[in-house]
Amino acid sequence: MCAMLRLTRQERKVLALALLLLLAGWTIKFVRSAHPPDPGSTPPNTQSDAYGPF
Repeated sequence: MCAMLRLTRQERKVLALALLLLLAGWTIKFVRSAHPPDPGSTPPNTQSDAYGPF
């Protein structure tokens, strides 16, 4: 078990970054679910742009 905890500096940085991104994602998901946007605040869906409907 103790051998599993021995990580190199680069491995610790990668693990910390992965945990940070996971926590940021959970935070954004929680905030967006707790405060949904108003239906009138979204811009209308227009497909008449210069690039066509796709």
